Amino acid sequence: TGTCNNAPDLYPTYVKSAGTLYNKGGTMTVEFTIKNNGGTLATPHKVGIYLSTNTAITAADTLLGYYQRVSLLNVGSSYKVTGKKVTVPKGTKAGTYYMGVYADHDKKLWEASETNNGKNYASKITVK
Repeated sequence: TGTCNNAPDLYPTYVKSAGTLYNKGGTMTVEFTIKNNGGTLATPHKVGIYLSTNTAITAADTLLGYYQRVSLLNVGSSYKVTGKKVTVPKGTKAGTYYMGVYADHDKKLWEASETNNGKNYASKITVK
């Protein structure tokens, strides 16, 4: 992750799900940490929580929900979110997935790098 003197750079450093087996329509509890590695403050932003068929978490994956950060994030600082509940859509096909987060998922914040915003949980998630 590079830095830029005139832009924030949000990226996830940690992602975890409370479990690995979920029913369609079931609730998933997640936690994650987001860091600002850029050169300026990050303004309030959203972090999307996604279900993906691969390890590359992007805003094109299935959105489960999001976390709204309402305060500024200083340069070099991070914050941790715990106990965030999201719902697995009832229409999700049974199978194996990756859960992950994507910082600034709605692209409202201009960042030094847009290529480091996604991170997946290392364990696979099974939807039945």
